[in-house]
Amino acid sequence: MRLRWIREAINSLLPVAQIGGELITARLLAMRGVPLNRSGAAIVVDLTTQMASQVVFTMFGLGLLFLGNHDGAMTPWIIAGCGIGFLLVALFIGAQRFGMFKVLERALIRLADKFGWSSLGEVSGLHDSIVALYEEHARRVWVSGGHHLISWLLGCLEIWMTLWALGVDAGFREAVIIESLAQAIRMAGVIVPGALGVQEGGFIVICGLLGIPPHSAVAMALIRRIREIALGVPGLVAWQIMEGKHLARRRARARAASEASS
Repeated sequence: MRLRWIREAINSLLPVAQIGGELITARLLAMRGVPLNRSGAAIVVDLTTQMASQVVFTMFGLGLLFLGNHDGAMTPWIIAGCGIGFLLVALFIGAQRFGMFKVLERALIRLADKFGWSSLGEVSGLHDSIVALYEEHARRVWVSGGHHLISWLLGCLEIWMTLWALGVDAGFREAVIIESLAQAIRMAGVIVPGALGVQEGGFIVICGLLGIPPHSAVAMALIRRIREIALGVPGLVAWQIMEGKHLARRRARARAASEASS
């Protein structure tokens, strides 16, 4: 829970193109004694289940959109944004199946050998660890996907409560549509740090489809940013505390080794 908290804080608040949190989480797992190949594999599989569940969630939101009343003028743009997100998911899953991580693993090992980065050499076996997680722990992978799907639905409750607080006449259907499509558009803007501007623009466009005025959409986006800051800043502090403790342990071991040798 703490590592996931830190990961989301980094992706939401730091200029790391929404992927730096995954790299830091792998590092923190390695600091706790988990080999780098296993920690990296766990992060990859977790991210895959998150993306796959988001596809299901977005398809559900699109279905609700097309079945009910909506302004169809911006619908093609919404579909295009969701399509880019789906393409990214397909490429990521395909990369695992066709051995991209094996290529990445070899490249990292060569870098480790060239520059003497011994810790990076622990990435050896990353591809095999990913495959083993899917094959040996299939049930847990499916459960993980279910947990992610539940979390997306909880995000709908957040949107619903926000709409109620803003005095917008909208039901749970509208909340599901807004959350599912906004998350898909945010995923399409993965290279934008914190999805700044992407998330806000997505809210305005999607709310426009449902007849919700732009000022309410902007207010909703800002309320979400406040939540991200309120949870993210303590997450960044927790990350630095973990890094500080790790550094203190390394220094203590170095001193002990120095005293033993002397």
